[in-house]
Amino acid sequence: MKLTRLICVIALAAAVGACGNDDNGSGGDGGTGGTAGAGGTGGTAGTGATGGTVTDACTNDTDIGVIEMAGGGDFDAGRVVVSDFAADCIRTECTSELGDVINTGGADEEANQALATCVEVCTAEMYQLTPQCLSCYGGSVSCGSANCTAECVADVNSPECTNCRCNVPDSGNTNGVDCVELFETCAGIDSTVMCP
Repeated sequence: MKLTRLICVIALAAAVGACGNDDNGSGGDGGTGGTAGAGGTGGTAGTGATGGTVTDACTNDTDIGVIEMAGGGDFDAGRVVVSDFAADCIRTECTSELGDVINTGGADEEANQALATCVEVCTAEMYQLTPQCLSCYGGSVSCGSANCTAECVADVNSPECTNCRCNVPDSGNTNGVDCVELFETCAGIDSTVMCP
């Protein structure tokens, strides 16, 4: 039943997200489903506990090119720029969705998914990444918000936030989810978060 509900949420979010950007049809995180280059179909769940089956979603020529352009021709610099932009979306465009995640303590999958979708749509407005790649960024931000609210809400670059996102023991990670590993599996590229 939960799997069926997740599939329905993913399909709905994909339909809504496809309207969000006329240039590439990018949509919301987890809602982008579709087939990833080397992966299957699916998306990312809000808590990251069930990351769907999207793998290596950002390793295609389109996404590599967009990330390189974001960094002025430097892929590694672009990874930082796109990641920072996606993280900033929770404070610029997705404050209501973030509030819902905080109010539910990251336990409400619909709230987590709504935040991920919002981050993906926000990111797509600036960077024309494929829907599958965008889902990895939205899922990563949602995962951190759902599992590491207290540790990351003030400063996403703090050591406490990094440890929590990496699921370091006793770091405060509510669900024991390694958000960094989930992003790297989904995207097929290194996260900008360096786990200890």
